[in-house]
Amino acid sequence: MLVLTTLLIGIYNAFNMYCDIRWRITKNLWHLSFMVLFFGLIIWQYPTTIVWVLLCGFCAFLLIGLLMEQMGSTAPGDTKMMMTNGLGVSLFGLIGSEGFVGGHYRNTLLMFLGSLILILFLIDVYRFGRRYGIAKVLKTIFGHAFGFILRRVGFGHFAVEPEMSNASMRILPGAVMITAAVSLTVLVLYPY
Repeated sequence: MLVLTTLLIGIYNAFNMYCDIRWRITKNLWHLSFMVLFFGLIIWQYPTTIVWVLLCGFCAFLLIGLLMEQMGSTAPGDTKMMMTNGLGVSLFGLIGSEGFVGGHYRNTLLMFLGSLILILFLIDVYRFGRRYGIAKVLKTIFGHAFGFILRRVGFGHFAVEPEMSNASMRILPGAVMITAAVSLTVLVLYPY
């Protein structure tokens, strides 16, 4: 089952990467079909853990994707890809922990989240830093993040709007970065 899950995650991400690089679009039916497939496999294999999978693997990555969209780091297609990969990585983590929501499951999701954020951040810093300098890149990225938080808690008049947008810093399509994060997670946590 672990090999099948790894293969399904690979097929899903390879097709998304191809579509995103080639046409800069994502196929909604592709996302939906793999979401249903991963969800069905989780229900079939581990029906008692479905609440945790929905909360951690699906809703958490939905919220993270929406937050990154609001900050200008990702697009809506990337959020769908994060949610679907959240379910796929959840299935991978559950298989590795033999159906128990515990340390291995938590580590798998945290590894995916951490590598996703790190890869997005490093690529933004590299591209923008090469073009405008490292001081300006940090000011823009953190300015967007702090400005977003201040606007959400009602202190929007204190938010300073950076002169450049995060969207202008994107060097690679989001699917490439998300695929890199999923690949890193699966490779590091795959039991050999």
